[in-house]
Amino acid sequence: MRMGVILRAALWVSSALVTVASFSSIAEEEAKETVLRSAQVEFCDRIQYAGIAVREPRHHVWGCSPVKDDKGKYHLFGARFGNPFKNAWRSDSHIVHYVSDTPQGRFRFSEVVYRGERKRAGQWNYFGIHNPTIKKVDGKYVLFFIANSNKGKKSIPGNQSIGVITADSPNGPWSEPKQILTPSEDPGHWTYQAGNGVCNPAFVKMPNGKYHLYYKSSKCRYGVAIADKVMGPYIHYREPVTRNDRVIEDGYAFLWRGKVCLITTDNHGTIQRGGGLVWKSENGLAFASPTRAYYVLDRHVSQEEYPRTHGAKGKRIKRYSKIVRPQILMEDGRPAWLYAPSTGCYAGREYTDCLVYKVLTDEEVAKAKSRPSKSSRDAEGKGSR
Repeated sequence: MRMGVILRAALWVSSALVTVASFSSIAEEEAKETVLRSAQVEFCDRIQYAGIAVREPRHHVWGCSPVKDDKGKYHLFGARFGNPFKNAWRSDSHIVHYVSDTPQGRFRFSEVVYRGERKRAGQWNYFGIHNPTIKKVDGKYVLFFIANSNKGKKSIPGNQSIGVITADSPNGPWSEPKQILTPSEDPGHWTYQAGNGVCNPAFVKMPNGKYHLYYKSSKCRYGVAIADKVMGPYIHYREPVTRNDRVIEDGYAFLWRGKVCLITTDNHGTIQRGGGLVWKSENGLAFASPTRAYYVLDRHVSQEEYPRTHGAKGKRIKRYSKIVRPQILMEDGRPAWLYAPSTGCYAGREYTDCLVYKVLTDEEVAKAKSRPSKSSRDAEGKGSR
């Protein structure tokens, strides 16, 4: 009798161990599948239109860069200028500040942050205060921007350089501007006397404590300058970090899943003309071939979601599909929201909106892909009638 009890107990324990082992094996397989699915999700699959973040009639609001403060408020710092678009950004562009209780907005105008010196031509920050990008680093809000020393067409864009201002709060007060980066003075360096100067900054603090300031320069390639302190001095890395033979610009840098990521435009069709690219690197000094970051505007935003309006002088404008100057809000260590101008100005619109897109998680992408598309639902509906 006692032997039978012992045998039954042994069999029960053995069965329980097998069950536990089975559950453990299932959990491991599910974890592996999750990682695999995540690796297979392209960044472009995560982009979902969420609305208009900023609209200022009679103004173009360009390249809004986001940051969240310690009280849970959301802030956008954009370049604002008037008309005509083609020339106004060179002279009239200035940095403005918007605030919202939610990341999708609408954001409310708060203040003009910086206009430039405008005292005498030749100063590095005389005109064209443009393309701001902001990060909170080491307890400070650090805002980089580009500027030029003269609005004359002949001197732009070769006279562009990168400046910076800092504050303890996104509401200011802001420090005096400092010119943080110019093209290299070494004749052997690839940025020497670059026809577009150094511009379109992107910034990230590396895990090793170094500060990386990425920039566009000669032949529209991206480079990096490195510093031991956020305010520099920044030293140019010896060569470009991207290997592109077509135009890219408007980079935004961030750390994600153990990689340094750089999102840029895809101006001339490395993958898709007018779309975006995401470049990834182990060390931030050499980026592998890019994948698609986002599609053209039409793919993400329907006519119903974002109707086209009449442009200047009441003329009907054509839809222009390019997405430019992407800026990202990170939350919980991952990209959560993407902000970019609507680019309607190219077709004659008198203002440019800042649009906001949600960056979906792996789980949200899986759910979205499992739902039938509108076209397939329509087709099913017609077939049932």
